[in-house]
Amino acid sequence: MISALSILLIVLGTAVPPPPDPSQEVDSPGDGLGLVANRPRVVSVPRPFTAPIPPPAAGLGGMAAAAGALAGLASGRLHKRRAGESHGAVNEPGRSYDGDLAAILGIHPGEEVLLLEPGHDGRIAVRIGPADAEHIAIYVPGTGADLMGTSVNLERARILRQAATQAAGGDTVAVIYALPFDAPDEIIDIGDPFGPDSATMDTKARIGSVALTEFVDSLDLDHADVTIVAHSYGSTVVGHALSGDRLAEHVDRVVFVGSPGVGVSRADDLNLDDVYAIQSGGDVINNVPPLETALLLPFLGPVLAPPAAVAYARVTDQLTHGLDPTAERFGATVLDSGDFGHAEYFDSVDNVRPIAEVVAGKTP
Repeated sequence: MISALSILLIVLGTAVPPPPDPSQEVDSPGDGLGLVANRPRVVSVPRPFTAPIPPPAAGLGGMAAAAGALAGLASGRLHKRRAGESHGAVNEPGRSYDGDLAAILGIHPGEEVLLLEPGHDGRIAVRIGPADAEHIAIYVPGTGADLMGTSVNLERARILRQAATQAAGGDTVAVIYALPFDAPDEIIDIGDPFGPDSATMDTKARIGSVALTEFVDSLDLDHADVTIVAHSYGSTVVGHALSGDRLAEHVDRVVFVGSPGVGVSRADDLNLDDVYAIQSGGDVINNVPPLETALLLPFLGPVLAPPAAVAYARVTDQLTHGLDPTAERFGATVLDSGDFGHAEYFDSVDNVRPIAEVVAGKTP
């Protein structure tokens, strides 16, 4: 259950600061790895990896190794990749990389890095499985996802691929972990509760939807059956992206997983025929109310207003970013789920199986 303090912070106001002007040069706070980059470049790492991947380094040594590797990116040691540019030979000059970076990010041999940007929280996309797979899932994560959290999300992507491969009946499956945007850092940013780094605001979903669309535009997906699997705030990003036309041109279906709302009130507004949603009964996201519950505060006070706001979300299916996509009136096909927490959909093959069957084309 969400604490009274959390609900109170959610309902105190609705002001959203304007998004930053990308034309203005600003200092970046860094990416947590000792690297500061105002305009990080997109790089490509060759496949398969050209050096054995050592065990992850611990403590400050690991951080120093990552800093050195990423500093190499900023200095141009890795080849810049433009959208649509093909990968060259493994040993092509200028395409070497530091294996320590792969170890720290949790990238396994044979997994292809499609996008890597240092600076601030970073951007990354990694394909697990063959580029010519018959079924491709694009897994989009949510709040708190950043470059240093890559290993956790890659493991989720691997479990999704394992389950989808089991369901695919001999067809090949690949999963692309896609974080080409800046996700909010916190559910609520205590320092700036209504700023863009709070997941209660949709600022980064709107900006991220553009970056996600551009990234998917750059992929070769025409040969494959494509499913977007969007978790948590990632579903809000994907919802905004699908409400435009371009992203929907590249995918066959979407699965919203543990969603706080997708920015639209009907599946018909997403430009796809096949829209799926899954919400565990134990998922705290079921209790996150919309900002209009601030109206309860003057009447019920700080003690009664938070639980009343939670009850409002439960009764009306209105969550922080719109109607719960598992609500009947939203119009999505609702998948069965176990009774587990918000972060546990991808913890095991059993938990992720309903999603994996959709990825494999075994739609209910």
